[in-house]
Amino acid sequence: MKRLKDVDVIQYLTQITDQQHNDLITVLTIFIAIISLGAIFTGVLQWRFSDKQIEKMKIQFKKDYGIDDLKNKVKEANELNEKLKLTITSNARMQIDSTGSLLPLTQTIEDQSAKGNIVGNFTGALISAQQLGLLEGPLLREGVVYVCNFMRIFTKRGTDKKLSKPELGNLVTALDLLERQMADKPILPKLAQTFEARKAYLYKKYDVDKLKREDKERQTKEAKEKILKKQLQNVEKDN
Repeated sequence: MKRLKDVDVIQYLTQITDQQHNDLITVLTIFIAIISLGAIFTGVLQWRFSDKQIEKMKIQFKKDYGIDDLKNKVKEANELNEKLKLTITSNARMQIDSTGSLLPLTQTIEDQSAKGNIVGNFTGALISAQQLGLLEGPLLREGVVYVCNFMRIFTKRGTDKKLSKPELGNLVTALDLLERQMADKPILPKLAQTFEARKAYLYKKYDVDKLKREDKERQTKEAKEKILKKQLQNVEKDN
C-alpha cells in the first residue's frame, strides 16, 4: 500500500472540510428560505385578518354612531339647499322682470317722486340679486336689457324726453352696479356695446360726473356738520 504524504493528507482533509462546509451552507440556505416563506405566509394571513377586523370595526362604528343616517341627512340637506337656491333665483328673476317691465310707465305720470320710486324699485331688485350672488348669467343679461330699453327713451335721436332728478339718481346707481357686474361676468358683446354707448350718451347729456362730484361734496359736508353738531352737544353736556 502506498503511503500518503502529510501534504496529501492535509489536502484531502481540506477538500472534505470544504465539501461539508458547502453542504452545510446549502442546508442552512434552504432552511432559512423555508422559514422566510413561512413568516411571509403568516404575515399575509395576519394582515388579512387585521383588514377583516378593521372592516368589522368600521361597520360597527357606523352602526353605533349612525354614520349612514348622517350621510342621508347631509344628502337631503344638499338637495333642499339646491331647491332653495332655485326658489330664490326664481324670486329674484320675478322681481327684476316685474320692476323692469314697469320702467316705461314713468313716461305716463307727472309726479317726480313716483317716477323715482319706479326706477328705485328696479334698482333695488338688482341690488338684492347682487347681494345674493345671483346677478350673473341670465339675470344679469335681463337687467341690462331692461335698462338699455329704458335708456333708449332718453337717448334716441330727436327725443325730447328728459329724466327727472329722482329717476336719474336711481338709474345711475343701477348703471354703475350693472357695469361692475359685467366687468366680472361678461355678457353678449353686442348687448354690452349697446349698454356702454347709451350709458356714455346719457352721462354726457346729464353731466352725471359733475352730479356725482356735487353729491359727494354734499355728503361730505353733511357728515362734517353731523360730527360738529355731536361735538357741540358733548361740550354742552360737559358744561
